[in-house]
Amino acid sequence: MPVPWGRSFHAARRASEDTIAGVRARPQRAGERRWSRAIVLGAIVVVGIALLLVWVRLQAVHTGYQLSAARHLAHRLEQEQRELELELATLTSPRRLELLAREPVGLPDDVGEELCRLIDAAAREVGLSEWPDPRRVLEGATT
Repeated sequence: MPVPWGRSFHAARRASEDTIAGVRARPQRAGERRWSRAIVLGAIVVVGIALLLVWVRLQAVHTGYQLSAARHLAHRLEQEQRELELELATLTSPRRLELLAREPVGLPDDVGEELCRLIDAAAREVGLSEWPDPRRVLEGATT
């Protein structure tokens, strides 16, 4: 720093400590300080609210993805349940069970009459007088 004529180096330095580019800084007034604090505080509040809104939007999108995945899973499980119910109905149909029972054992077609007589005899021995007619039960299962 150049030393002005007629002053010492230290005196020139002391005089320029509170200046910027040769312009002396004026002290801030209390009202100006309040305004600057209010502006800074307002900016912080606005940024905070903006961040909160972004977070809420991200949570809504995330929840939407979870809801979509849950709906997809429910639809897939309902479809699987329908398929399993159809398979169960097919596997337990009386006609299919009768065919499976006759095939490996080689039962004759008139086994139904013998079976009906056996069921009637067993029901009488046990004392069941209101036992349904096995012929009608057997006929209903094969139709």
